Amino acid sequence: MTMVLIGFAFENKLLQVIATGLVTLLRFHFSPLGMPELEVFLLAWVTCFLVSCSLSVLIKRYLRERKNVVRLTNALANVLDSRDSYTANHSQMYNKTGVIPWSPGGDACFGLAAEL
Repeated sequence: MTMVLIGFAFENKLLQVIATGLVTLLRFHFSPLGMPELEVFLLAWVTCFLVSCSLSVLIKRYLRERKNVVRLTNALANVLDSRDSYTANHSQMYNKTGVIPWSPGGDACFGLAAEL
């Protein structure tokens, strides 16, 4: 779980190296078996660092894809709005008033529409 948080929190590789080193050190410090040999410690540290780097890359890709979906949805809405003067700006007006009836509060805006 700690590696997941490190992957979310740090984009800077130097901070990831330091944070994963501290996490690995604390993990072995509080272990009932005590500190392992240097090779085992380094292997655990490198493993934690690779996991945190992988998570950072996956998070960046997810955010980029989400932004692309929002842009695509916005472009499609603009195409639909531009077809007819009667339905012009319908998507923007719906975006301001759109609700999800099954949301916990009953009046929460649709997440993707709120980003448009």
